[in-house]
Amino acid sequence: MDQRPMDYTVLGINSYPSNINKQVKICISSSMTKFECNLHCLVIQKITEKLPIISFDKNILNLPPDVVLADPNFNVSSEIDLLMSASLAFQILRGEPISLGNDNLPIIHNTQFGWVVAGNLITEAISQNTSFSFCNTNMPDNVSNEDLQRNLTQFWEIEEDVKLLSSFSKEDQLCETFFSETVSREPSGKFIVKMPLKDNHVFLGDSEQMALRRFYSLEQKLAKNPQLKTQYSQFINEYKEMNHMSLVSKQFSDLEPGYYVPHHAVCKAEVLH
Repeated sequence: MDQRPMDYTVLGINSYPSNINKQVKICISSSMTKFECNLHCLVIQKITEKLPIISFDKNILNLPPDVVLADPNFNVSSEIDLLMSASLAFQILRGEPISLGNDNLPIIHNTQFGWVVAGNLITEAISQNTSFSFCNTNMPDNVSNEDLQRNLTQFWEIEEDVKLLSSFSKEDQLCETFFSETVSREPSGKFIVKMPLKDNHVFLGDSEQMALRRFYSLEQKLAKNPQLKTQYSQFINEYKEMNHMSLVSKQFSDLEPGYYVPHHAVCKAEVLH
């Protein structure tokens, strides 16, 4: 089929433009009548989605036995090859439409190409066994199928992340709730986040004695290195003056169970010189 270049814009639903750069000249004719027509057609990648949306058994329509269909497989979901203009559509119509029953069934209409079926189709078998999900997009001509596929993939990945969040354990969900309810920000811009603690402190163990042993070991290490001891003492005092730590009384520690974190003196060698 000989295609010729062109530059044309077609406006669709919501005035969305489609740029056309090819056209062809064709002749359509009927196998049932002498009707034929020459057409100049615009070439696009896809006219619309497959129609009908789903395939169905055409026997549920109870078509009259003398009806010769223009498309015997009209009930099978298929690609649309040609979209004709309204003026041509009225040229091929013959006679009056015939209703197949109530408003839930389509009508049939005779044409130069045979009988066509159009309209609603709502039956109990289809409505009970079929559900649909649609995602409609406007894709500009400068967006490739690869770009669209990549964007859809990102959408699915985000959806999977949402599903992952919904599969959190009860403790994970409690931590999320605790964070959202306690996080705050100071005027300086620093974030303050409280630490979530379990109600059962038995599993913490006897951390006080272990921390004390580490601290006594640290004192012995500092006694052998006066310079490190001086720097360590300066740091601890500065840490206390900045209210980053405070002294815990023995009475409080006996009443409130807690966890004692061992402390280490860590310094970089180049800082000491």
